[in-house]
Amino acid sequence: MIYLLSDKSVEGAVSLPMLDIRYLAPRIEWSAYNNLIITSGQALQALVALGNEWKEKNLFVVGEATAKRAKELGGKVYYRADGYGEDLAKAIIRSYPFGRYLYCRPRESAHDLVGMLRRSRIDANEVVVYETQCRSSAPEMTPEGNAVIIFTSPKIVRCFLQHFSWQPGWQAVCIGKTTAQALPKAITAHIPQKPLLEQAVALAVRLQN
Repeated sequence: MIYLLSDKSVEGAVSLPMLDIRYLAPRIEWSAYNNLIITSGQALQALVALGNEWKEKNLFVVGEATAKRAKELGGKVYYRADGYGEDLAKAIIRSYPFGRYLYCRPRESAHDLVGMLRRSRIDANEVVVYETQCRSSAPEMTPEGNAVIIFTSPKIVRCFLQHFSWQPGWQAVCIGKTTAQALPKAITAHIPQKPLLEQAVALAVRLQN
Protein backbone atom coordinates (compact mmCIF):
# COMPACT_ATOMS: atom_id res chain seq x y z
CA MET A 1 0.00 0.00 0.00
CA ILE A 2 1.14 3.55 -0.79
CA TYR A 3 0.36 6.29 1.73
CA LEU A 4 0.51 9.97 0.77
CA LEU A 5 0.91 12.14 3.87
CA SER A 6 -1.25 14.93 2.51
CA ASP A 7 -4.87 16.01 2.29
CA LYS A 8 -4.54 15.92 -1.51
CA SER A 9 -5.75 12.91 -3.48
CA VAL A 10 -3.57 11.21 -6.09
CA GLU A 11 -4.62 8.04 -7.88
CA GLY A 12 -2.74 5.02 -6.60
CA ALA A 13 -2.19 6.33 -3.07
CA VAL A 14 -4.17 6.52 0.15
CA SER A 15 -4.23 10.02 1.66
CA LEU A 16 -3.16 10.18 5.29
CA PRO A 17 -3.11 13.86 6.36
CA MET A 18 -0.72 14.82 9.13
CA LEU A 19 -1.35 18.57 9.41
CA ASP A 20 -4.04 21.01 10.38
CA ILE A 21 -3.87 24.33 8.50
CA ARG A 22 -4.93 27.71 9.89
CA TYR A 23 -5.25 30.64 7.52
CA LEU A 24 -4.30 34.05 8.89
CA ALA A 25 -5.52 37.54 8.08
CA PRO A 26 -2.51 39.90 8.10
CA ARG A 27 -2.86 43.50 7.00
CA ILE A 28 -1.01 43.97 3.72
CA GLU A 29 -0.22 47.29 2.04
CA TRP A 30 -0.83 45.99 -1.46
CA SER A 31 0.18 49.22 -3.18
CA ALA A 32 3.74 48.78 -1.87
CA TYR A 33 4.42 45.68 -3.99
CA ASN A 34 4.58 44.77 -7.67
CA ASN A 35 5.30 41.09 -7.28
CA LEU A 36 4.19 38.26 -4.98
CA ILE A 37 6.18 35.10 -4.28
CA ILE A 38 3.98 32.03 -3.84
CA THR A 39 5.39 28.61 -2.99
CA SER A 40 2.24 26.61 -2.20
CA GLY A 41 -1.44 26.21 -2.85
CA GLN A 42 -2.12 26.95 0.82
CA ALA A 43 -0.67 30.44 0.37
CA LEU A 44 -3.04 31.00 -2.54
CA GLN A 45 -6.03 29.94 -0.44
CA ALA A 46 -4.95 32.38 2.25
CA LEU A 47 -4.77 35.21 -0.30
CA VAL A 48 -8.24 34.42 -1.62
CA ALA A 49 -9.63 35.02 1.86
CA LEU A 50 -7.95 38.45 1.95
CA GLY A 51 -9.76 39.79 -1.13
CA ASN A 52 -8.91 40.38 -4.78
CA GLU A 53 -5.97 42.78 -4.62
CA TRP A 54 -3.45 39.97 -5.03
CA LYS A 55 -4.82 39.24 -8.50
CA GLU A 56 -3.40 42.55 -9.76
CA LYS A 57 0.17 41.57 -8.89
CA ASN A 58 2.74 39.58 -10.85
CA LEU A 59 2.96 36.11 -9.32
CA PHE A 60 6.30 34.31 -9.06
CA VAL A 61 5.43 30.74 -8.13
CA VAL A 62 7.04 27.38 -7.42
CA GLY A 63 5.69 24.34 -9.19
CA GLU A 64 3.32 23.45 -11.97
CA ALA A 65 0.43 22.66 -9.60
CA THR A 66 0.72 26.01 -7.82
CA ALA A 67 0.86 27.87 -11.14
CA LYS A 68 -2.21 26.03 -12.41
CA ARG A 69 -4.17 26.78 -9.25
CA ALA A 70 -3.16 30.46 -9.35
CA LYS A 71 -4.51 30.79 -12.88
CA GLU A 72 -7.74 29.03 -11.93
CA LEU A 73 -8.23 31.58 -9.16
CA GLY A 74 -7.67 34.49 -11.53
CA GLY A 75 -4.04 35.28 -10.73
CA LYS A 76 -1.39 36.48 -13.17
CA VAL A 77 1.51 34.02 -13.21
CA TYR A 78 4.54 35.97 -14.40
CA TYR A 79 7.16 33.28 -13.76
CA ARG A 80 7.12 29.65 -12.66
CA ALA A 81 10.11 27.83 -11.23
CA ASP A 82 10.27 24.05 -11.29
CA GLY A 83 11.91 22.70 -8.20
CA TYR A 84 12.21 24.50 -4.90
CA GLY A 85 11.86 27.92 -3.33
CA GLU A 86 15.58 28.55 -3.56
CA ASP A 87 15.41 27.88 -7.33
CA LEU A 88 12.77 30.60 -7.64
CA ALA A 89 14.91 33.03 -5.63
CA LYS A 90 17.91 32.33 -7.88
CA ALA A 91 15.79 32.97 -10.99
CA ILE A 92 14.58 36.30 -9.58
CA ILE A 93 18.13 37.33 -8.74
CA ARG A 94 19.34 36.34 -12.19
CA SER A 95 16.55 37.65 -14.40
CA TYR A 96 13.99 39.74 -12.46
CA PRO A 97 15.86 41.90 -9.93
CA PHE A 98 13.59 44.95 -10.24
CA GLY A 99 10.36 45.88 -8.49
CA ARG A 100 9.26 45.12 -4.93
CA TYR A 101 8.57 41.56 -3.83
CA LEU A 102 6.35 40.20 -1.07
CA TYR A 103 6.80 36.55 -0.10
CA CYS A 104 3.46 35.17 1.14
CA ARG A 105 4.77 32.42 3.34
CA PRO A 106 3.91 29.83 5.99
CA ARG A 107 5.00 30.48 9.55
CA GLU A 108 7.63 27.76 9.17
CA SER A 109 9.66 27.73 5.97
CA ALA A 110 12.56 25.55 4.89
CA HIS A 111 14.29 28.35 2.96
CA ASP A 112 15.13 31.97 3.73
CA LEU A 113 13.98 33.33 0.37
CA VAL A 114 13.80 36.95 1.48
CA GLY A 115 17.29 36.74 2.94
CA MET A 116 18.61 35.39 -0.37
CA LEU A 117 16.96 38.21 -2.29
CA ARG A 118 18.08 40.95 0.09
CA ARG A 119 21.68 39.77 -0.03
CA SER A 120 21.47 40.43 -3.77
CA ARG A 121 20.04 43.90 -3.08
CA ILE A 122 16.54 43.03 -4.23
CA ASP A 123 13.72 44.87 -2.46
CA ALA A 124 11.81 42.08 -0.72
CA ASN A 125 9.58 41.58 2.29
CA GLU A 126 7.57 38.72 3.70
CA VAL A 127 4.24 38.13 5.40
CA VAL A 128 2.95 35.02 7.18
CA VAL A 129 -0.41 34.06 5.67
CA TYR A 130 -0.92 30.58 7.12
CA GLU A 131 0.46 28.16 9.66
CA THR A 132 0.41 24.41 10.09
CA GLN A 133 0.33 22.21 13.16
CA CYS A 134 0.72 18.49 13.65
CA ARG A 135 -2.64 16.86 14.21
CA SER A 136 -3.00 16.13 17.90
CA SER A 137 -5.27 13.13 17.38
CA ALA A 138 -3.98 9.80 16.13
CA PRO A 139 -4.15 9.26 12.35
CA GLU A 140 -7.15 7.38 10.99
CA MET A 141 -5.09 4.34 10.02
CA THR A 142 -1.70 2.70 10.55
CA PRO A 143 0.42 1.98 7.44
CA GLU A 144 0.71 -1.69 6.54
CA GLY A 145 3.93 -3.62 7.04
CA ASN A 146 5.12 -3.31 3.43
CA ALA A 147 4.01 0.30 2.92
CA VAL A 148 5.66 3.01 0.85
CA ILE A 149 5.17 6.33 2.64
CA ILE A 150 5.36 9.64 0.79
CA PHE A 151 6.57 12.65 2.78
CA THR A 152 5.83 16.10 1.37
CA SER A 153 7.61 18.44 3.80
CA PRO A 154 10.10 18.39 6.68
CA LYS A 155 7.33 19.19 9.14
CA ILE A 156 5.29 16.21 7.95
CA VAL A 157 8.32 14.02 8.67
CA ARG A 158 8.29 15.28 12.25
CA CYS A 159 4.53 14.86 12.62
CA PHE A 160 4.55 11.31 11.25
CA LEU A 161 7.35 10.21 13.57
CA GLN A 162 5.46 11.65 16.54
CA HIS A 163 2.69 9.12 15.89
CA PHE A 164 4.59 6.14 14.48
CA SER A 165 7.82 4.26 15.08
CA TRP A 166 9.52 3.46 11.78
CA GLN A 167 9.03 -0.17 10.75
CA PRO A 168 11.68 -2.27 8.92
CA GLY A 169 9.32 -3.11 6.04
CA TRP A 170 8.42 0.49 5.23
CA GLN A 171 10.02 2.50 2.41
CA ALA A 172 10.18 6.29 2.22
CA VAL A 173 9.64 8.59 -0.75
CA CYS A 174 10.33 12.31 -0.21
CA ILE A 175 9.03 15.06 -2.47
CA GLY A 176 12.43 16.75 -2.50
CA LYS A 177 15.91 16.90 -1.00
CA THR A 178 14.99 19.23 1.88
CA THR A 179 12.29 16.83 3.04
CA ALA A 180 14.68 13.89 2.66
CA GLN A 181 17.22 15.61 4.91
CA ALA A 182 14.61 15.75 7.68
CA LEU A 183 14.40 11.96 7.87
CA PRO A 184 16.56 10.10 10.41
CA LYS A 185 19.80 8.97 8.78
CA ALA A 186 18.87 5.32 9.23
CA ILE A 187 15.93 5.72 6.81
CA THR A 188 16.73 5.64 3.07
CA ALA A 189 14.86 8.33 1.14
CA HIS A 190 13.87 7.93 -2.51
CA ILE A 191 13.32 11.21 -4.39
CA PRO A 192 11.43 11.68 -7.69
CA GLN A 193 13.04 13.61 -10.54
CA LYS A 194 10.61 16.50 -10.05
CA PRO A 195 8.90 17.56 -6.79
CA LEU A 196 5.41 16.58 -7.97
CA LEU A 197 2.98 14.39 -6.05
CA GLU A 198 2.17 12.40 -9.18
CA GLN A 199 5.85 11.62 -9.75
CA ALA A 200 6.27 10.69 -6.09
CA VAL A 201 3.38 8.22 -6.35
CA ALA A 202 4.78 6.79 -9.62
CA LEU A 203 8.13 6.25 -7.88
CA ALA A 204 6.38 4.56 -4.97
CA VAL A 205 4.62 2.21 -7.39
CA ARG A 206 7.98 1.23 -8.92
CA LEU A 207 9.41 0.55 -5.45
CA GLN A 208 6.59 -1.86 -4.73
CA ASN A 209 6.97 -3.79 -7.98
